[in-house]
Amino acid sequence: MQGKVGVRSSPGNGSVFWFLARFEIQPAPPAAGVPHRTQVTNPVIGVAIGHILRQQLTCDLARMATHVRFVNSQDEALTAIGFPASTSAPAAILIFDQATDPRSSLPSPLTLGNAQSIVLVKPGTRLDEFGEVNTRRTRFMRKPPKWEDLWDTLETLSHSNIPERARALPWEPSPTTPPRPAPPQSAILKTNQHLQILVAEDNPVNQVVILRMLQRMGLKADIAANGLEVLEAIQKKFYHLILMDCQIPELDGYETTRRLIADDSLFSRHGGQRPIIIAVTANALEHDRQKCADVGMDDYLSKPMRLNDLRDMIAKWEPRIEFVEMAKKG
Repeated sequence: MQGKVGVRSSPGNGSVFWFLARFEIQPAPPAAGVPHRTQVTNPVIGVAIGHILRQQLTCDLARMATHVRFVNSQDEALTAIGFPASTSAPAAILIFDQATDPRSSLPSPLTLGNAQSIVLVKPGTRLDEFGEVNTRRTRFMRKPPKWEDLWDTLETLSHSNIPERARALPWEPSPTTPPRPAPPQSAILKTNQHLQILVAEDNPVNQVVILRMLQRMGLKADIAANGLEVLEAIQKKFYHLILMDCQIPELDGYETTRRLIADDSLFSRHGGQRPIIIAVTANALEHDRQKCADVGMDDYLSKPMRLNDLRDMIAKWEPRIEFVEMAKKG
């Protein structure tokens, strides 16, 4: 190798060994098992991304996509993609940060047009809780996303831009996905498809998840995004059951329930029958349950809500619902 080796030593201080070697430049070995990656040509728009996460995404997305920009709200995103967009154009891919402002930064299922979305959720979030909402048009990823996973997701969404599905709602299953078997239904779900339900929830992702669960049971629901909307909805229409998130804005679930129970005039046009109020909250301690009971809520569901829990809760209150129906009929 025509090299050299040597040593320098000083008593009491130590020694230094050194060597000099010459190596020929070797050709780089072929990259085995590394998939070929190309930049996606779909417009990629980051919506209301937090400052630190935005810095990471700015670097990562620069090599993943040809057209990248960041905006501060969903309205700005829809303007940026020229909503309503043509279904023949490449669908925009919107990236949402759930932590910044869940009310305004997450996509409304009815206003996505043909856009597709990636929702970045808190570390540790169970992605299976989103169920069929996590479709080929809406993907959920934990923060911070690994660049390989993010690139894979962008490529998947980019390749799945087909007109037939571009007009589908985000929670509708793909045409190539076989329908899941329907879960067992109680008598109330089989015979009362007209069951009127109000979902008091301000988070658009949670709204879609709950609506999808009810849809799988053959039921529909109206949405109220805050306590004032709940009070307004009650005056216009009778509801058998309210799924009341305890942390909705304007009036929280506790205060909204107090006002519902205190004002009998709200139910006068419905034979004096008030809806069953089910608390929905992430707080699962005993004193939290007692707080819900103290304001007059009838029952309690903890987050994250599961399909079986929701179905069992409706079945549990079946006798009360039947009684209300008989009372309304006189």
